[in-house]
Amino acid sequence: MANIANMFVYSLLNDRDDNIEGENFKQFIQYCLQHSTFFSITLWGDKKDVVIPEFHNFFYKTYQTHLWYRCKTGLEQLLTIKLYHSSPSLLEGIMKHFDRLFPETICPIEDICFFQDNKLLFGSLSHESIAELILPSEAELKDYEKFAKWKKEAVPICDYEYFPDLESLA
Repeated sequence: MANIANMFVYSLLNDRDDNIEGENFKQFIQYCLQHSTFFSITLWGDKKDVVIPEFHNFFYKTYQTHLWYRCKTGLEQLLTIKLYHSSPSLLEGIMKHFDRLFPETICPIEDICFFQDNKLLFGSLSHESIAELILPSEAELKDYEKFAKWKKEAVPICDYEYFPDLESLA
């Protein structure tokens, strides 16, 4: 997966009070769509073949994998990851499926991640209330502080495999 050694990782504070929701969530998603190349969602269980009409024209690729952002499954279960080209025109479609970063009830579509080129920019694991920014410089954090509180993290080398890199998956 990814080599994030030269990146700065910031975690969303793992507290329901720090959930990004409402208009703030909508603005956060809009910002991410404007500053990313791709975004991904995870489909769980029998929903792995779901086609999301709002995203259809932006579809890029499907991955069947045991390992994605902060999630690893056993050999019997594969994660279905759908990758789409980012575009601000997808904002309303995304808002039909997500009203906050960490929903109160988990639906089959979750774990939105954003990529700049092939590198993870933002990852979320909804059912664990985990979200992180992976930025090339500390200065870029200010652009995201208007949406939430972030805490700088040191990521152990053994966790690098949990940060997808689209180039290594090609």
